[in-house]
Amino acid sequence: MKHSRIPIQETGIILWVKNYEKCVRFYSEKLGLRIRFKKPHLTNFDFGGSYLLIEKGRKKSGLKNCSLRLNVQNVSKTAKILQGRGLKVNVWSADWGDIGQLRDPDGNPIELCKWK
Repeated sequence: MKHSRIPIQETGIILWVKNYEKCVRFYSEKLGLRIRFKKPHLTNFDFGGSYLLIEKGRKKSGLKNCSLRLNVQNVSKTAKILQGRGLKVNVWSADWGDIGQLRDPDGNPIELCKWK
């Protein structure tokens, strides 16, 4: 069955790190990536038509160090579309935005995001 496309506004890669400040300096000073915005626990960089989000120490058991990010206009609406296609999507909010988390068949994390 053919499904309509999800209205993706932008894509990003999230990298969870232990050495947050060192990694932020590496990507900004050594690689020369421009910082879009910075919070105490995460920094968002321009990444060649996408973004790279460096996030402080969110490694948990079973969670990989990287996640694919799909920015959408409305996380709840997009999650409902995907749930209608038989996918499990967990939706939650943080002070910086709304998130919908799901996994591909191989267990790789994917996040839907709407920045606040």
